[in-house]
Amino acid sequence: MVSPHHDDALLVFSGYISSLNLANENDEIIVDVMFGASNYSTNHHDVLTNERVLTITKNRYSEDYDALTDLFTSWDKFKFRSYGYYDAPLRKYVGDQTAGGGPGGTFKNFRQSEIKTFNSMVDNFTTILKSDNCTLLVPIANGTHIDHFMTKEAVITAAYKLGNEAK
Repeated sequence: MVSPHHDDALLVFSGYISSLNLANENDEIIVDVMFGASNYSTNHHDVLTNERVLTITKNRYSEDYDALTDLFTSWDKFKFRSYGYYDAPLRKYVGDQTAGGGPGGTFKNFRQSEIKTFNSMVDNFTTILKSDNCTLLVPIANGTHIDHFMTKEAVITAAYKLGNEAK
């Protein structure tokens, strides 16, 4: 599962995951959070102190890990990876407000920092998609939230470039 931010994949896929028979011990379940570093909480996008970023990032990680442990019934039934890319407020990205309140954008709004992060994400997903019998669950997007857009498009780009090499 790929999650643009902490909790996105859980909000989208928890019901689906709960309905699966995940008893096969050979199946490797990995949850990748792309934009793991954050200051986000309602109405405080502009507070960028060390204490705030550290507190919010740790809290979001902990909440996600606890929920995943509940979902998969044990900490040892999944791998949890955070790539630690900075979310939009930490990159000081500004875009039109989405329905969910975050900053929107598409390729036309990319600055150098979004280009660099996007290309790195494509590389990450290319490696993942080369894994045997890979199923990759990706939330489509929260409207046009820039981080969701980048995640979705990086997966599509990696899959397109791999073509039949994707496993």
